[in-house]
Amino acid sequence: MSGVTEGWVGKTLGRGRYRVENKLGEGGMGLVFLAHDEHLEHRVVIKAPRAVLLEDAAATERFAREIRSMVRLEHPHIVRVLDVGEHAGLPFAVMQYLAGGSLEDRREDFSSPQSVLRWIPQIASALDFVHVRGFVHRDVKPANILFDAYGNVFLSDFGIAKGLCELRTDETQAGSLTGAGMIIGTPHYMAPELVRCESINGRVDQYALAATVYELLSGQKLFEGTAPSALLVKQVIDAPTPLHETASHVSVAFSQVISRALEKSPERRFPSCHDLELALRTALGKPAPFLPSTAVSQPTGDGLQDVDPDDEIDLDFELGPLPETKKSQEPTPENPSTQIPRLVKPAPLPPAPTRVFSQEAAPSPPTPPNRLRRTNAIGMGFARVEPGEFWKALDPSDAADEGRQVCLADPFWIGIHQVTVGQFQKFVDETGYATEAQTDGQGGFGRRTRNGPIEGPSPQFHWKSVGWFQSGAHPVVNVTATDVAEFCVWLRRVDSRRYRLPTEDEWEYACRAGGSGPFFGGESLSLERANFNGAAHSKEASVAAAPAGVLQKSAAVGSYPPNDWGLYDMHGNIWEWTVGVPSGSGTTNSRAKSPAGEPLFALRGGAWDTAADHCRSEVRKIRPASFRHCSTGFRLVSPCR
Repeated sequence: MSGVTEGWVGKTLGRGRYRVENKLGEGGMGLVFLAHDEHLEHRVVIKAPRAVLLEDAAATERFAREIRSMVRLEHPHIVRVLDVGEHAGLPFAVMQYLAGGSLEDRREDFSSPQSVLRWIPQIASALDFVHVRGFVHRDVKPANILFDAYGNVFLSDFGIAKGLCELRTDETQAGSLTGAGMIIGTPHYMAPELVRCESINGRVDQYALAATVYELLSGQKLFEGTAPSALLVKQVIDAPTPLHETASHVSVAFSQVISRALEKSPERRFPSCHDLELALRTALGKPAPFLPSTAVSQPTGDGLQDVDPDDEIDLDFELGPLPETKKSQEPTPENPSTQIPRLVKPAPLPPAPTRVFSQEAAPSPPTPPNRLRRTNAIGMGFARVEPGEFWKALDPSDAADEGRQVCLADPFWIGIHQVTVGQFQKFVDETGYATEAQTDGQGGFGRRTRNGPIEGPSPQFHWKSVGWFQSGAHPVVNVTATDVAEFCVWLRRVDSRRYRLPTEDEWEYACRAGGSGPFFGGESLSLERANFNGAAHSKEASVAAAPAGVLQKSAAVGSYPPNDWGLYDMHGNIWEWTVGVPSGSGTTNSRAKSPAGEPLFALRGGAWDTAADHCRSEVRKIRPASFRHCSTGFRLVSPCR
């Protein structure tokens, strides 16, 4: 009955745009094809339902729901929908192509406990993002966890995802039998409350995530069997064999964490998937990417919502005036939450202590400071940074400069990612705004040909046109400081909060993430950790052939590992606008103007086209507010009172 869609191989869909190359796979619901986008010259995936299923109104709605869900749930680690269309009376969706296979295909690469940390942080982040927005995935399993060519991880297949507000105990739940006898979901990964058709929340996905880890490390399913009905009964009644008993290379502590996530009662599992990840890190003795905080957050309700202590706090969004850098103050017992850790001139950080747990009970995750996170109205993620100090040079180009100690006495929220094309597009769609590169006749910078040099300024180039493919998850570039200010004004209106660029001190403090070296991982930067041109020093940047692994263009945000505070792309990818230029007092947070009277700003972090030495945490470039380039964008802060 699937012959209609089977015949799509070799045909061109979407008014001649998508040439179907071959079939990648099929399931009970539909077929998946590999296709070539003739317009943008890259591969995509096309998903279409079986023709026979479209005679079933419920199946048609499930397909439509998947597409709606994936469009609404825009996240760096959720597979993106690029387009939709219809061919021969059948709907189809065009999705991001990921060349790295699935977790199902790559079991051998992820069979050790340590290897779990290579994929679970991103998937946990994606799932918590989904849960906070009132959705549950309901089909987390190895086949639905995908990789791109660079090893980045993505959550896919939202065919049975559903809003919590839609789920009621008197409705047919995922995992229950439909009138046709079809099981919606995968019995090997179903939480007991799904099977019992009870009210559910995001902990059903946590259960499936733990079952996935169990399977990868033990080489066997949580419960074995071929009959779906028997498996469902086992999920409700039977206790799984502890992981360390089926996999000798797994520690008892690690096994206990998985056992807690597999509890029959959802209330006994972890509050969130991120908490599960943190407990696994602790069991492995791996430092968690905590943000420095003296505040302790407690989950509210069922613990599945973002913790946001500033719901009623008015935040400052203007680019100026800025507060002067404050001097260190002594901690006071009356106000311990404002205690500022004293730092000395750069010294190596002590190794993170390894916690030892008793065997009587599964360990609870440590209460992480970076539980203080929030997502705003347009999907931008922010992490709260608490007061602290760091050592910085007044003049990074002067080797004899002994520097100074900088104290940040006020907490602030900082963007986990650089602002993306998709987020900027929402601003443009709502306001009709045109950037300075689009209106001043000068334009921006970009490539005229795929492998050509960077050229400009030219009206041909602006934030939407840089000469290479930009998805909604790529950082927006070719924007001026004025464009950023307009974006902040709009964002305050839609989110009821105030936003601005970070000061240089705020940016560098967040970039260093508690470390004292030039890079968050030590004294050097590798292509596995950041997007830069591969050269160690700028004098090497003119090499004719780029080293293997060099993109020579911007990458989607979150494509590289975060720093120890969970912030992505602080080194490389794109230069970031910050407020601050040097003054006679030595501060880098004061305002200055060019000889022509134009405000000056500082660019920080380096970019895809710079050498590693330009990506160092202390390196800065001074540019006027009207500057724009295809390697320059921004991230925002939302200061606390």
